[in-house]
Amino acid sequence: MAAINNSYKIRTNLIGHTQDVRCLTCLPDLSIVSGSRDCTCQLWVPEADSINYSNCLKYTGHENFVSCVTTQSNYIITGCNDKIIRVFEHGTERPLCELKGHSENVCTITACHDGKILSGSWDKTGRVWMNQKCIFVLSGHESAVWAVAILEDGETMLTGSADKTIRIWNKGTCLQTLKGHSDAVRSIAVWGKDKFLSCSNDASIKLWNINGTCLQTFYGHTNYVYSLSIINENEFISGGEDRSVKIWRNGECVQTISHPTESVWDVCVLPNEDIVTAASDGIIRIFSKNPERQAPDDIQEAYSQSVSSSTIPAQIGDINTDQLPSKSALLNPGKADGQTMMIKDGNNIEAYNWVAADGQWIKVGNVVGGASGNKTLYEGKEYDFVFDVDIQEGKPALKLPFNTTEDPWMAAHEFLERNDLSPLFLDQVAKFIVTNTKGATLGSRQDQGFADPFTGGNQYVPSSVSGSTTQAPAPPVTSKRVSNHFPVEEFQCFENINSAQIFEKLEKFNEEVDEYLQLKESELTTLHDLITKTKAKMSSDEEDTVWKSLSWSPQLAWPCLDILRLLVLRYPKVFCSERLFIVLKSFIDIYSAPFQCHAFTLRTFVNCFSSSEGRQLISSQLDDVLDASKIMMKGGNKHVQIAFGTLALNLTIAQTKQMGFGIETALSVLEFCCKTFTESEAKYRACAAIGTLLTKNDDEGVALAQSLSFTDILDEMTERDGKCDPRIIDCVKDIKKLLS
Repeated sequence: MAAINNSYKIRTNLIGHTQDVRCLTCLPDLSIVSGSRDCTCQLWVPEADSINYSNCLKYTGHENFVSCVTTQSNYIITGCNDKIIRVFEHGTERPLCELKGHSENVCTITACHDGKILSGSWDKTGRVWMNQKCIFVLSGHESAVWAVAILEDGETMLTGSADKTIRIWNKGTCLQTLKGHSDAVRSIAVWGKDKFLSCSNDASIKLWNINGTCLQTFYGHTNYVYSLSIINENEFISGGEDRSVKIWRNGECVQTISHPTESVWDVCVLPNEDIVTAASDGIIRIFSKNPERQAPDDIQEAYSQSVSSSTIPAQIGDINTDQLPSKSALLNPGKADGQTMMIKDGNNIEAYNWVAADGQWIKVGNVVGGASGNKTLYEGKEYDFVFDVDIQEGKPALKLPFNTTEDPWMAAHEFLERNDLSPLFLDQVAKFIVTNTKGATLGSRQDQGFADPFTGGNQYVPSSVSGSTTQAPAPPVTSKRVSNHFPVEEFQCFENINSAQIFEKLEKFNEEVDEYLQLKESELTTLHDLITKTKAKMSSDEEDTVWKSLSWSPQLAWPCLDILRLLVLRYPKVFCSERLFIVLKSFIDIYSAPFQCHAFTLRTFVNCFSSSEGRQLISSQLDDVLDASKIMMKGGNKHVQIAFGTLALNLTIAQTKQMGFGIETALSVLEFCCKTFTESEAKYRACAAIGTLLTKNDDEGVALAQSLSFTDILDEMTERDGKCDPRIIDCVKDIKKLLS
């Protein structure tokens, strides 16, 4: 690999923000504008006859953190977490105007020479603005729009999303959807007239032409890649979560600049080709390859020391630390610029990067969190747990390795794929992991910006991560199956609960309800005991306490509903009565009840299928149950969709077991699901239900499904959203075999 003649080295640090610097833009006069989580946007200008910059102005008016910034002629344009776009005249403190229209954080923005502004938001849309008015809303993405760009013609626009796709637009119309990244698209940079780059949380960078062809994929980063910027026709830079900025030339990484902080949020290039970076430590750094603009040697040394002395919060449970090389390994040259190697020096683990331009390994930090002990070795890697899972009698147990830094559902998914097991066992395996790792801190990665949609922050997530489990353990498959996805033989149920966190919410809400409805301390204890202890029989006082809690307003009662759906499983003779449906009706209204109430009401309906009393109740109230369920679906929440999909699956299973539910009703519900669902897991459960119904009802089921044009309905469902879960595609393929 050819080394660059002049490596980029530190020029200066710009210190003025008090929190993460999230965004940058560079102006023709070499000035820099930065935006931060500290709710400020600041202007930096170069000092005369100096390598340093001065902070000369704060653009004011932002009510939350500044997410993105760009320039247009003599204007500075910012996007903010308060949902507002602000336009400032360069050098003027107060905004000239505000553009309102987005309903969530404005997280990306760019502008065109003809006056157009293109913005993207967590509200899943892009918006095109002209003369202070929104002229196009770019709708179609399934998740937040994290990246936008405008090609040189001023008409062709690009949006990149957390749904892993890039869309090409012209005058508000989507011309093409590009797929290639396996995780969220974080930035797009136009490179010439008809090419552009994209980067992603999948740690890759891709080069595309405007026809939608991926021309090249660049690998080098080891974590999320957040930002891109073009240096010239042959070079570009990238920055990401791996603490580094990488310089790319002619398709190769020619230099890696390590930072003494966790995240490089944004990068931009000055007209003189100096590089500017924005980082999570609140510091803006400028690097130059011109020796005349590089800091003196003592500053260079100080910067190198700050990098080498920094700690790297890493989870390396999948690395056998006893097999790490010693420092003698640093005598061998690296294979590529930016290559990372961990070595063991006594009890310490150190990380080094290969710097091709200098021909040496540079220490980039001390790895912490790596020597945890109490690990189990499996296939050459260390894990916190290695479980034996008995799938079928008479066959050897399967090994399920798991680290507490993993998502239990992702580990379960990989286990099923590795052992060619049905995806329908996903929730059972995940529940097995959660149950058998009690006391361990699961998913203990550093916060990556996730906000619990139920309560915000890292608080109570109702019913664990996924929510749905089946009766454990997974039974061996003894009958011949026409598909890996169906038929489903056992009723599904929602039975996970986090008692500690649910009671934290319950006690909080208990203080907010009207005094006459408040639960006494003894009544709170009663509810706690009901879900943490298994009793053969419930007393009338205990039953009264449950019903009392359900008299709260919908805004406060949803933790009580979460308890109810569990008690329906444990005490069906007590709760599976007409009174249950009368109470649940008060939580159905789409306007007065939050979606949490809808999700838990549907989960309660689902759990009713686990008992004869519950099935009889659902059967007697079926029309009302289905009408209420469809009303709750109008909000479109994914948790509600998954619960409704599970309800449809249980209804189908009950029909196949001849429990008084008609095939026409089941097919009507499944048709509604296919035409309504947008959430992949909900779609998959509906497809599994369709396959189960057709398998168990033979010719009658097939004839009815054909008369309802289910082949067309399934095609429309898989094509509607521009992408489809591979499980759904495979399941639909098996269904079509039955319909042909």
